[in-house]
Amino acid sequence: MQDLRLKREKLAREVKVDNPLVWLNKVVAKVYGESLGLTVVDFFDSPQALVCESNDGRRVLFSPASPDDIRRLKKAHKNKLSRVGNAHPLTDLPRSTERVEISILNGGILFDLELPLAWKIFKGSDMDQPVDKL
Repeated sequence: MQDLRLKREKLAREVKVDNPLVWLNKVVAKVYGESLGLTVVDFFDSPQALVCESNDGRRVLFSPASPDDIRRLKKAHKNKLSRVGNAHPLTDLPRSTERVEISILNGGILFDLELPLAWKIFKGSDMDQPVDKL
């Protein structure tokens, strides 16, 4: 455990994400066991979500929002008045949608340090709040 901590501290000093899309594809390939060939389609706020499309046409969403945040958003979306002009992709997720949490456990030892750097390049600004999983 001590060796892992020392390795992480050393690597953390040199953390950088030159190309966030390459980084994201690498992380996703590590988690899924296959390359999805993601391209960025759109970005949403409140809660933040990055919408991508895989090379086979599947829509893949990334969000630091907690499952509780997503449930609240879906519940608010059920109100017909709130649907007008509200096209957030997290409100349209079917219950059968596969959900996978990416953290340092499956996304790499520096995932929590690289995520804010990649997100800032994707969006052009910092994440709403510090997060260590996606």
